[in-house]
Amino acid sequence: MKARLSMRWLVGVVVLVGVVITVWACWPSAPRAEQATGWQVQADLPMLVTGPKGVVVDRNGDVYVAESEHIQRLSAGSFRPERLPIQELKDPSNVAFGPAGELYVGDYSLQRILRISADRRTAVALSFTDAAGQDLSTAGSAMDAGIAVDHAGTLFATDPEKSRIIKLAAGSATAEVLATVEHLRPPIAVSDNGDVVVFVSDPVPTLLTFRGGKSPAVPTPIPDLKFLSAIAIDHRGNRLLADNDLEFSSADGNLTSTTTARLWRLPPEAVTPQRLPYTDLGEVVALTVDSSDTMYYTDRSTLGRVVRLTPMG
Repeated sequence: MKARLSMRWLVGVVVLVGVVITVWACWPSAPRAEQATGWQVQADLPMLVTGPKGVVVDRNGDVYVAESEHIQRLSAGSFRPERLPIQELKDPSNVAFGPAGELYVGDYSLQRILRISADRRTAVALSFTDAAGQDLSTAGSAMDAGIAVDHAGTLFATDPEKSRIIKLAAGSATAEVLATVEHLRPPIAVSDNGDVVVFVSDPVPTLLTFRGGKSPAVPTPIPDLKFLSAIAIDHRGNRLLADNDLEFSSADGNLTSTTTARLWRLPPEAVTPQRLPYTDLGEVVALTVDSSDTMYYTDRSTLGRVVRLTPMG
């Protein structure tokens, strides 16, 4: 009798284990995880920033954020950010790294771009004089609007007020206009293979890709974009796009507005972007990726956030 009960108990345990395994394998969350398109963990970094703007991450995983009058750095693994002691900064906006670890900062109020040494001790304003002797850095008031640097150290900057993209080769004192583009917007990014990507808003929202940093550009129309605020390119060549949509509501009798941000990924050679599954992003100002394709973005909708999106394993 005891043997029969033991056998029945053993059979019951085996059946129960089988049911648990079957339910786990068929659980609806499994397909949703596979459709997460690349990111799944979202976390605010321990950085209190005032008016966050550009963001960039160095090879060591240190995060740099441009804010009012300062560049704030959060070292990898640290919970205590610090402000870099750079007295020359007035109104830093966008930031980018050069191949030797130098930091480039667009300073909006003073209409200049600074190169900060790898040891973060000295800052030098770059000269943007073209072959004819014209100073391109003061020709428009939006020279800070977007900067990016390729692996060779060539710096690219957008100047929407003058509808142009400016190029300054590494070690050169002579700048050139890469292209004149109507309806040019601020965002700019450079891929690992040197492709430069910018955005035009009219007549149709379009990405322009300058292969190898040279004209002419290859257009990719993306009609669904509302107000593209940032572009980044990961190490697989995916274009990562931050799009802010201003929505109005009068449900309570008062007209209010809300900025709803969306993140998109456009794979190489694709023409239709994939929306990344994130909500409550705030107002995305800038975004970047690190060496492992972890994404970071700045949000100025509240007190100012710096957010990390960790890739799935």
